[in-house]
Amino acid sequence: MQKIVNGIVVEYSKQDEDLVKAIAEKLEEKSSKIMDFFKLKEIEDFKIKIWDNLDEFKKHFTMVTGDEYYDWINGHTGDRNINILPARLARLSNMHRDITNEQIAIDTCHEFVHICQQNACPEEIGSNFWFWEALATNLGNPEAFWWVIPKFDEVVHFDEIKDIETLKNAIMNAEYKYAYLVGNYMLKNIPHKQILDYVKDEHLMEKDAETVLKNTKNFYKNFSQKQNSNTESTK
Repeated sequence: MQKIVNGIVVEYSKQDEDLVKAIAEKLEEKSSKIMDFFKLKEIEDFKIKIWDNLDEFKKHFTMVTGDEYYDWINGHTGDRNINILPARLARLSNMHRDITNEQIAIDTCHEFVHICQQNACPEEIGSNFWFWEALATNLGNPEAFWWVIPKFDEVVHFDEIKDIETLKNAIMNAEYKYAYLVGNYMLKNIPHKQILDYVKDEHLMEKDAETVLKNTKNFYKNFSQKQNSNTESTK
């Protein structure tokens, strides 16, 4: 079946009509702000495909990205379309056993950020995958990372992230909390124009990557110290 949602063609099966409705609501809420961030007035034609077969989804991911499929992946834009698993299929993964269509709709906004990035950047995603995820987690689905700041000292171990390669590997292994924190730092401390320059020129981002990571680690080191100090003062 097909339906137009916010001007986007959505392909889906009848049993996923509730997910289409949830996606429509989330895109209505977020898409304009995301496009404004990237200074986009329109986006090249793309579609949202809600897959009805998990094995076919895996094969398609591997074919268009050239990467290995991991069970935590429930969406991608490897073919410059948004490809999404409905909750009923995503729940087959141990990592997503309790995921809902509401959460899938929020994750679709994460993928929409990637679509905008692909349109704003003249090159394919290269070595700065971490940077793309930093923006997508903050602009698309920050709700999914509500737990990171409250549990900061428990779940974040920046001391283990010694260099940019370690960071990239962590994010590639689903440690998106680091992408979220780096993006959160960048959006609060780096001018919007400079971030857009990074989007448009991966080589510029690569050149500044070590500095950005160092500054991010220092920022959160101070944040952690202040958090602990406040905790002690309330005892």
